Amino acid sequence: MDDIFNTGGNDIYVVKDGLGKQILLPGIPEVLKNVDLEKGKITVHLIPRFNVINFVEEEMKFDVLTLFPEMFEPLKTSIIGKAVEKKLLDINLIDIREFSKDKHKKVDDTPYGGGAGMVMKPDVVYDAYRSVKSNKAKVIYMSPQGKTLNQKKVEDLSKEDHLIILCGHYEGIDQRVLDKIVDEEISIGDYVLTGGEIPAMVLIDSVSRYVEGVLSKNSIRGGKFF
Repeated sequence: MDDIFNTGGNDIYVVKDGLGKQILLPGIPEVLKNVDLEKGKITVHLIPRFNVINFVEEEMKFDVLTLFPEMFEPLKTSIIGKAVEKKLLDINLIDIREFSKDKHKKVDDTPYGGGAGMVMKPDVVYDAYRSVKSNKAKVIYMSPQGKTLNQKKVEDLSKEDHLIILCGHYEGIDQRVLDKIVDEEISIGDYVLTGGEIPAMVLIDSVSRYVEGVLSKNSIRGGKFF
């Protein structure tokens, strides 16, 4: 047994199977027949109306593709930081610049087909994406042209297993790579920011509230908004 969560109703016991995978078990007499906290062992009876797969804990995974991973330090604190420590969330920061083949780690270029300003190069962004892609991943591009984030979208995204969040800079990202890898573009409001990192943190914070175990159900229902 690894841990016990108090949810405001029944306690949730965190145990590991033979492969080291965490499993969540409800603290009810029908399931937990004996609990030995001193030895860290419990005896479990799996009854038909409980499907054990419902209690398998899988971290919600966030992979953030960014030029400035150091901006995400605040996510190591408070509720999000504690959820990462408890392995409820897995937040990885991928430095896009590390995928540049240029000796000076250059990541920007003039837009394909012409235009003003500079955009992030498609090959660098694509290689960063390939390093973390999975069959379950949904790719979100934080973009001023995207649909404005709202509570329904937050709750919908919290049901995903794996979010890859792409943070833009300069005049944006080469459209060719966006067309190839991005599932959805999201904005956090009608105002101008210097890049996609702060919007990405807003998205992670808001979505994480709805991940099982991060907050108690009473806290979620409380509807605290900032």
